[in-house]
Amino acid sequence: MLLYNSFIECYFNYCSTLWHFWTKSDSHKVEKIKEKALRYINNDFTNSYNVLLTTSNKSSLYLTRIRKFMEIVYRILNGMYPAYLTNLINVKRLTVNLRSVNSLVMPKYKTITYGKNSFKYNASFYWNFMPNDVKNVQSIQRFKHILKDWSPKCACGFCLLCKINNMWLLSMFLLHALYSFVIIFIPMFHCIYHITLFYVDVIALVANVNCFYHVDSK
Repeated sequence: MLLYNSFIECYFNYCSTLWHFWTKSDSHKVEKIKEKALRYINNDFTNSYNVLLTTSNKSSLYLTRIRKFMEIVYRILNGMYPAYLTNLINVKRLTVNLRSVNSLVMPKYKTITYGKNSFKYNASFYWNFMPNDVKNVQSIQRFKHILKDWSPKCACGFCLLCKINNMWLLSMFLLHALYSFVIIFIPMFHCIYHITLFYVDVIALVANVNCFYHVDSK
């Protein structure tokens, strides 16, 4: 794992905020490369990608890039980055005391490619998912430590993050459906098959009896 962290993982995270907004197919290809590397390291060629990540104590590359976004937002809000970067985010000004603290204004967009798929929109979107106690952490070291275990609870069902988070639920649903099919439907089909054979035999027997009756009557 040390060789992986030193010579492979570093390339996945280099300038990840710049190439994060690739197409979904490109992002999926990069995830597949990491999956293959973890399979060879753990000698596991059967379990799912989520199981490999849990076993290796790793996160998906997509989630790692989102966490990097959150670190950048934290640094911007706390004056750790140059002033010109403050134009990337806008803090929501609240006139009343609400539960949401340090929330960001969700920018409006006209296009998907250059509007929704931009750092300004995604950083604000995921930052608003973070708990207030995490946003108000005083040190960057503490924030990065909490960020390792943080995962946004998005419920849109369309983004790659939702698909990764729901992959395990989908696999469990498919296994349950397969189990139900094997336990319920196959015995039912087997029973119908035998009942059909029984009726065919009965019909054949009745036909033979009628045939013998007509022969004897003649």
